[in-house]
Amino acid sequence: MRNSKKLLFCMLSFVCTLLIASSCTNSGNHPIKVNTSLSEGVNQLLVSIHQNETFVFGELPWLISKEEVIQQIERMEIEIDDIDRLVVEGKLSLDPAIKQHVIYKFENEQLVSGEYWFRTTEKDQFDELGSAIKDVLIEVFPEPSSTNLDALDTATVSAEQHESIMWQGSDRSNMQVNLLSNDASEYILQIQLSSPVAERKSLQ
Repeated sequence: MRNSKKLLFCMLSFVCTLLIASSCTNSGNHPIKVNTSLSEGVNQLLVSIHQNETFVFGELPWLISKEEVIQQIERMEIEIDDIDRLVVEGKLSLDPAIKQHVIYKFENEQLVSGEYWFRTTEKDQFDELGSAIKDVLIEVFPEPSSTNLDALDTATVSAEQHESIMWQGSDRSNMQVNLLSNDASEYILQIQLSSPVAERKSLQ
């Protein structure tokens, strides 16, 4: 009888150990849940960037003049107007805690590149942003030409290591997703787009 109780106790202990281990393993592998508004905002942006296997910025033609760009964004508040760049506030429907900026960059008064910046101090929020962007990239983008999309699974960790993912369009325009961090404890996701190499060389 005593041996039976001892055997039963050992079996119960073993089962409990398996259940606890399984629970711990599963909790570490749960995918990050992305809220609908974040997913829709990110989808809206990324779909507009990738057109006919090429990359564009703000749905504007590359090498458009700075004056023409200003006419296109006149309804938006221009925060910085330098010789070689314009900075405006981003307008995606995201959580207000995510700071957004759109940067237009020029050479010889012509649009050659642009950047979308997303900044937050909230780790969970940044990881959710990374997951939302990865979901859209998998669905509508080709495979990146450097690195892979796994860096977006743990965006905060990748930001601390300054990870980058790059794509090249059929016309040699390119897109780069940079995961960064700064001394202000901010996590930064930067989407950087550049005009085709041949067009940039023609300005030199």
